[in-house]
Amino acid sequence: MADAVVFSPAFPATAWALGGMGPWTVTTVRAVLAALIAAIAGIAAVVALVCGAVTQRAGR
Repeated sequence: MADAVVFSPAFPATAWALGGMGPWTVTTVRAVLAALIAAIAGIAAVVALVCGAVTQRAGR
């Protein structure tokens, strides 16, 4: 159910984007946004792991 909610705007967003931009531009923008989201998630995971390791060393 969650996947339907998350991905349901994908087709209308594609149709809207292609109305104002070319297909390669839309593809590039989506790839850059996906890379940014992945980078932010990766950095957040590393920070969480480092903070957890520091907290365990401190005996908290």
